[in-house]
Parts: sequence; structure tokens; C-alpha cells
Amino acid sequence: MAVGGGNIDPPSVDAASTYMLQYGRFEAMHQQQLEALGLPRSLWRQLYDKITGETFDIGEWVVFSDDDTVKSLAEHTLSLKSEKLEAESNVFLVDHIWTTTVAQELQDLDNVPGLLERMEKLTGIYEPQRNLPAMPDADLLENTVDANVAAVMSQAGVDEARARELLCKAGGDIIEAIVSASEET
Repeated sequence: MAVGGGNIDPPSVDAASTYMLQYGRFEAMHQQQLEALGLPRSLWRQLYDKITGETFDIGEWVVFSDDDTVKSLAEHTLSLKSEKLEAESNVFLVDHIWTTTVAQELQDLDNVPGLLERMEKLTGIYEPQRNLPAMPDADLLENTVDANVAAVMSQAGVDEARARELLCKAGGDIIEAIVSASEET
């Protein structure tokens, strides 16, 4: 049966139940953080959907300045594409590249699959591929684990050894490591 006269079938009861269970776990695990951030509860499900779908859609709402005198990404100004964005109507994911050092950003752009393309799409700035020496995969994983171990310990409630194990198993992916820990309980 199609929903609303369209060609989209409603999710099965099992799919809807699974979604609600997974969302419930997300909400329980992150409630304190979301409240501390002041993120309105009405945006929590949208945030969950964007995280699980890896939806980096801020580029649909904002644009970097088009000024020809701008020589680097740091000099750009962000502006809304439309006249108005209603308060508490949307939440946007910010890629981890925006929360690190410039040196680490450059390594990440070269070593994290798809990151350069996401950043180019987000910013509308397309850079020629740089030829920086690549960090060996084992070193990159070790650095990623070192950087994320405290967060996994805190969020998953595990000791350091278990947090490192989860991160290594998840290839350094902090969200996957935390979800894996929560699925074990």
C-alpha cells in the first residue's frame, strides 16, 4: 500500500520498532549532553536521523562568501542562502574537521575517505589534491583512538582498555564504538 497516494510503502512494523528502539537508546545515551547544549528536544530526532544517515546538509542552507579577495577557507564568511531560517527549525552536523588543529585537518583531508569531498560540497570550494606525505594507516588509527578514547569511556561507561578495544574494532569511528558498547549491555 502506498502512503498518501505516492509510491512509497510505509515501513514495516519491525522496521518502525527497530527505529524506535535505536532512537530510544540514542536519546537515553545522549540526553544529558543534548540538554547541556540547550538543543531543543524537538530537534533530537532530527539530529539522530542526520547522524545515522550521515546527512551533512548545511550546504543547502548556507554559502561561503564569494569575495575574490578571500585567499583561504578561514577568511570566508558564512551567509544564509535564503532570507530566513526559522529558529529551532533545523539542526546541522558539523564535521569533526572543524574541531581540530590545522595540521590534523590536512592529514584528515588526505586520509579519511570521503572527507575532502564532503568539505568541498559543504563549502563550495574545490581544492586541487595536495601531495602531503600520508600517515601510515596504523599510525592514523592509533592517533584516532588516542583522541577519542576519553569520549568512548565517558559515553559508553567502559574502562580505557575496553574503550581502546572498541575504537580499534570500529576502525576509530567513535559513534560506532559507543553504539557497539551499548549493544553489549
